[in-house]
Amino acid sequence: MNSNLKKVYFHLIIILICSAALSCVPRKEIKRPSIITPELLLQRATLKGIFSLKASLQVKVYNDDDYLGVYPGSLIYKHPDLLKLSLYAPFGITVMECLFKKGELMVFIPARDTIYKGMVPFKKLLSEERELLSLPHQLNKTDSEYILSFHDTSKELNPKVIYRFSENLIDWKGIELYKAGEMVLKISIHELRGNLPTDFEIVTGSFRLQLFLKDIHINPELKDSLFHTGNASIVLPLSSFRGWYKKWPWK
Repeated sequence: MNSNLKKVYFHLIIILICSAALSCVPRKEIKRPSIITPELLLQRATLKGIFSLKASLQVKVYNDDDYLGVYPGSLIYKHPDLLKLSLYAPFGITVMECLFKKGELMVFIPARDTIYKGMVPFKKLLSEERELLSLPHQLNKTDSEYILSFHDTSKELNPKVIYRFSENLIDWKGIELYKAGEMVLKISIHELRGNLPTDFEIVTGSFRLQLFLKDIHINPELKDSLFHTGNASIVLPLSSFRGWYKKWPWK
């Protein structure tokens, strides 16, 4: 397996991590208020009312300006902690399966007959609303958007996380995660179906991924037995997966 493909696999795992982390936020419904507050904006950054999901997925991958390819796939999710992402090569051959199940992340690479497994503390990736609001924070408004930024208590000049919302509809437009003043992840949301991102972009390091959801089924009946990976004779810790990003917030 060449190094570019290994990097692509790693960054596609970011899709799973982001999807699971965002999906586990408590769901609340709000109407447009007369006064915009940080509390109300955070309630927009949820997948409210979505307790299960089934969709087809297309991922376009870029390294800087170089186009690395497109990967079709499928995504299933069941509240609160089951999510599976499958990616396919031509003729429907599975090239990777990612499964998040009750706090454990598993990455199955059939071509290597290997599963990587490990626990991922998502609370370090996306803090809960109460924890965020306890941090120093600032709300700014431009002509086109609201910008809600939170800062580490020890280094108030360095942002911890920044949320963006449209000015007119207060739609959630994206999130940026930082560590030691350096941005480690940026998600830009281009299209929503309700509060579900269906066309969005992820930037991490030199990689840029464009994701498109289609054939979306919201709240279908999904059995827990669907959330499994293939079998492999080699099982390794997730930390040994090449390219595991050392700058991620849970490190």
